[in-house]
Amino acid sequence: MLKVTQLILKLGTVDYYVETFGEGEVLLLLHGFTGDSSTWTSFIPVWSKRFKVITVDIIGHGKTASPNQVPLYGMLEVVKQLKELIEQLKVNKLHLLGYSMGGRLALAYYMAYPETVSSLILESTSPGLESEEERRNRRIQDEELGNDILEYGLKKFVDKWENIPLFASQKNLDDKTKNQIRMQRLSNQEIGLANSLRGMGTGAQASYWQELSQIKVPTMIITGELDHKFFHIAEKMTKMTPLITHISVNNAGHAIHVEKPEIFGTIVMEFLANDLHKKEEEKMTVEWVAVRQYEEVIYEKYNGIAKITINRPHVHNAFTPRTVNELMDAFARARDDSSVGVIILTGAGDKAFCSGGDQKVRGHGGYVGDDEIPRLNVLDLQRLIRVIPKPVIAMVKGYAIGGGHVLHIVCDLTIAADNAVFGQTGPKVGSFDAGYGSGYLARIVGHKKAREIWYLCRQYNAQDALDMGLVNTVVPLDQVEEETIKWCEEILEKSPTALRFLKAAFNADTDGLAGIQQFAGDATLLYYTTDEAKEGRDSFKEKRDPDFGQFPRFP
Repeated sequence: MLKVTQLILKLGTVDYYVETFGEGEVLLLLHGFTGDSSTWTSFIPVWSKRFKVITVDIIGHGKTASPNQVPLYGMLEVVKQLKELIEQLKVNKLHLLGYSMGGRLALAYYMAYPETVSSLILESTSPGLESEEERRNRRIQDEELGNDILEYGLKKFVDKWENIPLFASQKNLDDKTKNQIRMQRLSNQEIGLANSLRGMGTGAQASYWQELSQIKVPTMIITGELDHKFFHIAEKMTKMTPLITHISVNNAGHAIHVEKPEIFGTIVMEFLANDLHKKEEEKMTVEWVAVRQYEEVIYEKYNGIAKITINRPHVHNAFTPRTVNELMDAFARARDDSSVGVIILTGAGDKAFCSGGDQKVRGHGGYVGDDEIPRLNVLDLQRLIRVIPKPVIAMVKGYAIGGGHVLHIVCDLTIAADNAVFGQTGPKVGSFDAGYGSGYLARIVGHKKAREIWYLCRQYNAQDALDMGLVNTVVPLDQVEEETIKWCEEILEKSPTALRFLKAAFNADTDGLAGIQQFAGDATLLYYTTDEAKEGRDSFKEKRDPDFGQFPRFP
């Protein structure tokens, strides 16, 4: 016999009815408008064999309370209630499955707490209405519908609701199933349904269309072939990110789980059983897009991340003047690209990040390029990495030696594979770096350790580097790009202006007047965006005295 735990949990000020079944990874099920958790009953015996299934009656539905206060039904308020639910149940990570209204709630929950979600399954769901005019019109309609529920009663509303075009295909269901659906709808309370429309209807919620590209977990949308509206919405959603897939079920309408339960159950279990979709630690495929062709560098982008790769693996990614010029061009493009928020610097292959300057082209006064002029233009590259107003992460696989060691040092962060090797060779080969490679290194690891690194030219493994604070983390080689992307994605969630000033402040501490100049330039750039600065500009152009008295003089 299937074991069920029935709970009444106070979430905020609302008493929620919750049921749990089975053990394992958590699968939370969210029903649609006028429904309750019983809509999932036929699936529980199979799903609970592999998952801990949690069902919940959403506020205003079923056995959960139906308070009079409309704000308690707001989408973001209900999201907070769900967060409290999983905290009380001591759940750290979960799969979310939502139908219609429950799908919109699942999507809103993910946008608020993405770190707690492993995957999303959305049945006949939209991310909301795109324009404010559409939302305003829908709010008016939902308010009128809510008033009708309260004025004319639940039975008249259900009579009308089950005959709307969205549920036309359900007329083909057998009489027993149709009666079960009707009785379940009639078991709700008028005030609960009315307030649900007012608080978390499609018109009341925010639009998440623009946020769909931020989805970082496997997401499946299931629609019925006969539900043309939501089929086209799903197709449009899949274009926002490659992590969203769409499955259409033949001869089904809006409620696939009711009309085609066996097919629906199979689709859900196959999706969850797939290890690529199921496990957070599994490596997801990233489709890097080439941005520009170079001879010795690869420049690619993915979802706001730029990846710049030194592409000379045959010489352990040692750089020439051409390599450095191409790197500077790629970094300059990443700096100017407003869609890029974070940059990865790495080396091709697994053997080396960068082994420094290519000694084969080292001449009398530097490294000689095609123009036969000896240069140390890598110093310009170091400075560019430092001043570019976006975080730069060194993704180190294999050797980061000599000038390559300095390149990872000037990056903001370093994520090392477990095969990474760090060290200096300068005094061995008649070279040294008296700038960032020594002075800034001493700031990172301390003067005694920095002198050891330079004077003895020893090599240090990844764990040694982590212990001395030279890198931020160490991960297995086959996970280093996945981990680096995770760090990038966390950075992309943060304020770009705040990050810009923090980087400038860190640099100002170590770079003297050059660092202060960078900080001052960033401050001027921010000031130019204010109304006060615009007043000064406009008054000059309009040949009038500026009116700075309208702006506050903060203490």
